[in-house]
Amino acid sequence: LTNNRTTSSIGPVTTSGLLSLTNTGSITLVGGLSVGTALSFNTGGTVSQDAAASFTANTLALNGSGGTYMLANAGNSFASVTATTGSITLANSGTTSTGAITTTGGIQLTSAGNLSVNGALVFGGSSSLSSQNNVTVNSAISKSSGAAATLALTAQNRVALTQSIGSASGALNVMLSSGSGGIGVNGTINTSGGSLALISNGNVTQSTAFTAGALSLDGSNGAYTLTNAGNDFTSLTGTTGSISLVKGTTS
Repeated sequence: LTNNRTTSSIGPVTTSGLLSLTNTGSITLVGGLSVGTALSFNTGGTVSQDAAASFTANTLALNGSGGTYMLANAGNSFASVTATTGSITLANSGTTSTGAITTTGGIQLTSAGNLSVNGALVFGGSSSLSSQNNVTVNSAISKSSGAAATLALTAQNRVALTQSIGSASGALNVMLSSGSGGIGVNGTINTSGGSLALISNGNVTQSTAFTAGALSLDGSNGAYTLTNAGNDFTSLTGTTGSISLVKGTTS
């Protein structure tokens, strides 16, 4: 469905197949969307939803140069999301898998279930990924443009990295926060001069090195074992259970 109006109101809509919405301006969901397969938006405007206007779909695509997606209704339900757009604020009531996502601004993604980064995530502004269970990074996360920004990965249970986090433009202040499930750093982290904050009530381990400015290690009863010889940081603070730490460079 293509609409050339400046503002479009959508919903309620029910379809057993796909729903594709393209607009030159803004889109407001005023009623619920129940989509059997794929739900896609394409606009350079703002996409928002009323409090009672949640959507259900299998796959979700958020596209459009400069688009602003404000879809933070806790009742939203989808399995996977991809995007190429401006900025995204998005909530999911279940388990979330991200495919390839590129934003010139930030992405704020909240998942009630496990959240897995399964495609390259590239962003330009401060971003956060949060889950009420686990956050798993299976594909690289990188800041591509803009001034200094923050990336926060927050999980009620465990944060696990198997791929890299870094910045190609400006300092990136990285925060990884977990519950008793701990943090596994098995992908390199390079903050380009930004800070690295690790917060956990569990075991924090690494198989790959990190490079950061200020390093902070916090969390009640956290047990930090960060002994990779490639670790590099400029300063250390911490309030936690135990710390075993190696700084392998002389910088």
